[in-house]
Amino acid sequence: MNAAKAKRRFKTSPMETPTVKKKKTKTGVTRKAKGSKKSIQASGTREWATENVNFCHGCSNACIYCYARHMAVTRFHRMSHDNWQNEVVREKEVRKKRKRIVGQVMVPSTHDITPESIDAVETVLLKLLEAGNDVLIVSKPQLECIKRLCNSLQPYKDQILFRFTIGFLRERTRRFWEPNAPTYKERLNCLRMAYELGFQTSVSAEPLLEPWRAKELVDGLRPYISHSLWIGKLNCLRTQTRWLYPDGHPEIDRLEEWQTDQKVREVYETLKDDPLVRFKDSYKKVLGLTRPTTAGLDI
Repeated sequence: MNAAKAKRRFKTSPMETPTVKKKKTKTGVTRKAKGSKKSIQASGTREWATENVNFCHGCSNACIYCYARHMAVTRFHRMSHDNWQNEVVREKEVRKKRKRIVGQVMVPSTHDITPESIDAVETVLLKLLEAGNDVLIVSKPQLECIKRLCNSLQPYKDQILFRFTIGFLRERTRRFWEPNAPTYKERLNCLRMAYELGFQTSVSAEPLLEPWRAKELVDGLRPYISHSLWIGKLNCLRTQTRWLYPDGHPEIDRLEEWQTDQKVREVYETLKDDPLVRFKDSYKKVLGLTRPTTAGLDI
């Protein structure tokens, strides 16, 4: 499969949807009128995929802002903060048969791909790919894991889009926000390897942990991206870091300043003319940009 054909497979464009009457529910959520198809809000992972596939509890990266951690520990009390870093594979989900799903499938969204979970990750990915799915593989990538996947998934290259999370340049930033996750250098090496092996590659800079270095970040990653680079805010920053820093922290204060509408517009003005860059819903809302109402368009 040549690169041009692979790019065509993952090229996306806005889709027109029919106008449908909507009504407000008691909770204020807008839904389509009775008799029409269910309305899907294309935000969060829905911007990228029609369905997410996960099969682990916990994540060893120990990112202090993690939404999945906040939901599992603080909201639903399924585990403790101490236990979150001890990954547990849900074997039942791994053994499950996989069918063809309409649209792009994201793997994973609530955990990562690590040496502890790589066997399960490879098994699930192969099942999804053998069923004919287009798969978006999202990770703060570790080189040993990505090497293994690039090798075993080579026959399905045209069905795969890698999206590596890289939202910083400085090691000091990583150590504070994502203490056990791979360094910038390791993530860059993973991106370059996948790109040079002919896989479609993209980057998620959501959260953008150094917004003041956004252009420098994009320019440094550009040579190894064939698809897109996404920019997004760190939503609910205070809420999701309160478990560790109940009284705040200078690093949190600094990043919070860059979540304001004014700062979002500054980042946008710097990158708006770059054809590689796409903006997540958190930016689109502030900027008044068109927000897709169909899931999985990846635009």
